[in-house]
Amino acid sequence: MKKKLLAVSCLALASAFAFGSCSFGGGDDSSGSTSGGGSSKTIAAPLTIEGFDTSYNPASDLIEKKSGVIDVVLVFEDSLKGWEALAAEYSRLHGGSVVVQLNSIYTDASVYQQNLSYEVQSNDIKWDIVQGNLFQSNGLQENCINMNTAVNDENAYAGTVDGEVRTWAEVLTEDAYLTDKSGSSFNTYIMNSEGLQTAWFVNDVARDAAIAQGYTGSENPATWDELMDLCKYMEKAGYENPLGIALDKDSIGASQFTWLLRVYGDYYYRQEYQNIMLSEDFVYDPTSTNPESFMGYGVSANKFFYSIFANKDAMNYVGPESARFKDFISQFAKMKPYLRTSAADGTQSGLAVLRSKFATQSEGTNSPQILLDYAGAGLKFQANETASFKVDFFDYPVMEPDDTSVEIRSNTVLRDVGGNGGYLSILHQNETQDALNLDFLKFVVSPYGQSIYYRALEAAGSVPMGMTTVVNDTVVIPQAWETFFKTDKITFNGLVDSNPYISYLIRTFCDEEKTTAQAIVNWQTYLTTDTMDTNGYVVNWVNAMEEDWKTYCARYGKAETLRTDRNGNVAL
Repeated sequence: MKKKLLAVSCLALASAFAFGSCSFGGGDDSSGSTSGGGSSKTIAAPLTIEGFDTSYNPASDLIEKKSGVIDVVLVFEDSLKGWEALAAEYSRLHGGSVVVQLNSIYTDASVYQQNLSYEVQSNDIKWDIVQGNLFQSNGLQENCINMNTAVNDENAYAGTVDGEVRTWAEVLTEDAYLTDKSGSSFNTYIMNSEGLQTAWFVNDVARDAAIAQGYTGSENPATWDELMDLCKYMEKAGYENPLGIALDKDSIGASQFTWLLRVYGDYYYRQEYQNIMLSEDFVYDPTSTNPESFMGYGVSANKFFYSIFANKDAMNYVGPESARFKDFISQFAKMKPYLRTSAADGTQSGLAVLRSKFATQSEGTNSPQILLDYAGAGLKFQANETASFKVDFFDYPVMEPDDTSVEIRSNTVLRDVGGNGGYLSILHQNETQDALNLDFLKFVVSPYGQSIYYRALEAAGSVPMGMTTVVNDTVVIPQAWETFFKTDKITFNGLVDSNPYISYLIRTFCDEEKTTAQAIVNWQTYLTTDTMDTNGYVVNWVNAMEEDWKTYCARYGKAETLRTDRNGNVAL
């Protein structure tokens, strides 16, 4: 029985593909030890992998044989076969004395998140490797180990060069060990195993039919209105509900739909940086993909919260009752005629269901014809092509405001959610178990481990959602995958979550309870019924934010008057 003896108490940036964090700081590094249970005997010889550079083979004579049990509990989706191969090979290397148990019952990220919360509150922790991006607020740093020291230390699973054991960092891209793209290099609470991209996929056959019906926009829609027009003409061509955007709880709270909120929320609100900086020296550049790197960047909590909560007629107000927010919300209402909005297809079926219906065209002309998905899914789509299903893909189209009073600066770069994925964290328990779990993770995220993983995925007909964060030329990657992931048709600088408006206004208010729940109700009602208009959405959102503001202030020791004193100088 594994007991939780000590919690790591520290605050740092906890953002990933699904959830943004609202507090910042540093913390302990609990991962320095690499010894675990078992004897000092060395591990078994590695397997022969065709095309693999053997200098990256695990240095068997330098790795201590371990024993024990490791529980890996993730939302595996299409990756389970790869993980089964990793578990089997790690156990083989250690002579069968380590059992890696894969808990694959979770398919819904929101259910997983709830159970993860229960698990970390337990006095009898049974989960070891978990999905760190699904921790609420600061639970990540409070309950998981900081792997930063291990990243910069030797990893014998990465082999040797000139007789010296490589460090883990030598075989990793930076995306692997930063908590997220804007994270601190001193904290590694999440080991990211994939670099994620997302893309819009379209059935070229349906697109050709839309063109024949009169669609005159760009072949690959360049604007949001062109995308809506393409849907309209697809419907004229006989394709019903062609837009594959899921509206289930998981999509709105953690995956596909929230990608839209993050990408376009950043696009609408990034120019507000000019009005919320601590320093008067900050100069906003709409063409910059990373204005947060500007030397004078630093958000004033006073100015920021004032911009969200001030009277709706106040200068610099851009909160829920502003023209900017209403115009942003109303853009999504344009999707309503083209979504699958019945209870069975809209608010209950998730991305995985829509992905399957798109890939197989199982419902004929009533199948989705346009789908927002992970770029890696395109590999499977291409493999399913038929005479009536030919796949193309394109990048996020820009949104152009309908309200003439709402300006978006010319040349504003549309950033996206591309960035880190495969969010692997280690729940802190005790020194021996932590060391065993860390040793396994060093094996998983190594050239040898990732080659084992990819070989198993390919054999099973599965595909990754993103390319490995282990240095690519050290991993044996199927050529078809590599060619697809290196496309220049989609971009993924992955910095949208650096925008504080995303986590305090657009998605929720700092993951607090009322706005988290209200977001699901609002979007499902707004986009699947005729009972809520934009003003109704706003009323609900204002009320939920007001409740969460009080909870937030109590939780983090903030004065509620912080939002009324725009001239204050408190950093966010």
